Amino acid sequence: MGSQQSSSTVTTLATTQNHRLKSYSKPRKAYYSVSSKGRRQSKDNLINDNHSKVTATEEFSVDQLYDIYMQKHAFDDLAFAIEFKSIPTFDELTCTSATRTIVASKNRFLNILPIDTTRVILNILNNDPATDYINGNYVSGYNCSKKFIATQGPKPDTCEDFWRMIWELKLKSIVMLTNTIEGASRMVNFSFIFEFFLLLLFFLFKDQMS
Repeated sequence: MGSQQSSSTVTTLATTQNHRLKSYSKPRKAYYSVSSKGRRQSKDNLINDNHSKVTATEEFSVDQLYDIYMQKHAFDDLAFAIEFKSIPTFDELTCTSATRTIVASKNRFLNILPIDTTRVILNILNNDPATDYINGNYVSGYNCSKKFIATQGPKPDTCEDFWRMIWELKLKSIVMLTNTIEGASRMVNFSFIFEFFLLLLFFLFKDQMS
């Protein structure tokens, strides 16, 4: 979404079958070893110096996953940071709808915006053009377009939009990928979490209530 990656709430349009992952991807060449000279550099400098060297990936056995993870986890997650830095930002993709003044307050961050071509469009209410907007993008799955929706964690003034999206698009699953608080920033409104658990309790005990 937009020009920067971020943790976000993800809602799925359909449930998926449980398949065990048999392969992952890793870099073909080890560009992440850090010399004694490199250790004296700041982490940011190391990331900037090395992110352009990331090459194409190849598959590896699931048995290697732990060892590869530990290698990338070394030096304060340096290898992960370098890979993250190498992800294209797609600055040429427009986010015009998200930068409208009437919806600006619905965005948690100014640099994490939905792309115009894949943004989720809600039904307009009371002829108000701002009501079609939610900070969310469709994400394609394997051989399936619009399989998922990636959204920001709901804000106090966007909880209604979030639940309306669930209702209008008949979404079946919600996966929360962010912490409620990260650093000094609140990533998800607490009232949303309360509403979610009330909804969960309703579906768990609705048969007993009838």
